[in-house]
Amino acid sequence: MKAHVHFSERLSGLLTPPSSKNYTTRYLLVAALAEGESVVRFPAVSEDAEAMVRCLRGYGARIEEERDEEGRHLRIGG
Repeated sequence: MKAHVHFSERLSGLLTPPSSKNYTTRYLLVAALAEGESVVRFPAVSEDAEAMVRCLRGYGARIEEERDEEGRHLRIGG
């Protein structure tokens, strides 16, 4: 296979990397321990993340799922 790379003066665009399961569970835990309200934007959908949500709710954290034109978000209050 041959690839040809051409020089460009300017690149533009939008890159949206996939969410990380490991980071999502950490963000959820830190958000639940923090004072006030936190929002986790674009959380990964995984069994681990859902288990963390159930555990945190079991300990009294308020976690609400929101959806808008950008995607899914979790609003968390400890």
